[in-house]
Amino acid sequence: MKKWICLFMVCFLLWGCQTFKTEKLDIQGIQAIPYETLTEKLDEDVTFLLYIGRPDCGDCQEFYPVLEAYINEHQGTGIYYLNIKEYRDQAREEDATQEEKDFYENLYQRLDFDWTPTIQKITNGQVVQTYQYLDEDYFEIKDRQKQLETKQYFLDAFETFMDDYFEEETI
Repeated sequence: MKKWICLFMVCFLLWGCQTFKTEKLDIQGIQAIPYETLTEKLDEDVTFLLYIGRPDCGDCQEFYPVLEAYINEHQGTGIYYLNIKEYRDQAREEDATQEEKDFYENLYQRLDFDWTPTIQKITNGQVVQTYQYLDEDYFEIKDRQKQLETKQYFLDAFETFMDDYFEEETI
């Protein structure tokens, strides 16, 4: 009987130590994704990148061409784009329902971000890595040269973030 228990325990431990491949979604280019479709993807065992931004965001307007250039220069790359402006505008309407307000608030909580533009690596519905272009500290820098150096740091970090994602094997 002890042999069977030991054999069962060994099999159980070996099974638990296996690595399972998560499918990395094959996205080409920058593809807009409605929140409803995104929530479906968050319930699947997949890995993908999500760019969160909005067209009326100054940082997003500056960053989008950088993202677009990266995607265009690196064949076989792609990312989902969630434009949060639509949901924000609905939630801020004078006659917005509580459901619309809650939906917009839930968007920030579910995706765990507070700045745009943000890129997230999502695996099995969980945000596992985040890149954010610029931050509040950047805008506090008074020295123009230091500000340019800091911006370059953010751009280099973006390049590294993207390269790491597209070169890695999914586990």
